[in-house]
Amino acid sequence: MTTALASPFTFAADLLDPLFTEEERARGLEIWREVRRPSQCAPTDPIDWYLWLILAGRGWGKTRTGAEWLLDEMTAFPHYWYAMVGPTTDDIRDIMVEGESGLLACADARKIRYHWNKQLGHFKIVGGARADTFTAEKPDGVRGPNLRAAWGDEPASWRYGQEVWDTLQFAMRKGNVRVCMTGTPKSTPFIRMLIQAADV
Repeated sequence: MTTALASPFTFAADLLDPLFTEEERARGLEIWREVRRPSQCAPTDPIDWYLWLILAGRGWGKTRTGAEWLLDEMTAFPHYWYAMVGPTTDDIRDIMVEGESGLLACADARKIRYHWNKQLGHFKIVGGARADTFTAEKPDGVRGPNLRAAWGDEPASWRYGQEVWDTLQFAMRKGNVRVCMTGTPKSTPFIRMLIQAADV
């Protein structure tokens, strides 16, 4: 009698997914891979994409999607450097990182051990990848790091949108580089440029 082997993806996902107790499930904790909508999954077509642009209204799940995507990247490729870019330092801290659907909440739900240095804006998975925060108030702030992936939030509110974007391109130079941008749809020149540039 033979048994079918699990696919490599299923096997890897089972290792990464947390095992929730009945009490945790009663509090509403759910595995993201099981509850996300198809539109919240990282693109598979085209396979070799660079910019995934998510423009949607309140309640769509943009922040959760961006945070979960970044954690997926950081856990799958732990030996790289990552970035989070937001309109202001407060926006990054209060929404992208410490918000209800931010990076810390998603990491806690996955039972990922991490260090978060609020003063320096450094998030590091214990024994793994690091993600730094960069504000769109400083166009040259992201100059210097060698990044594999970046999550940008609310680009329509970036004070120096095009300048920050241009500088970010020079930092994206390690591995199969990718950028996920999440935000509300507003008709600004920078957003129109991103729509033209997006693969998905």
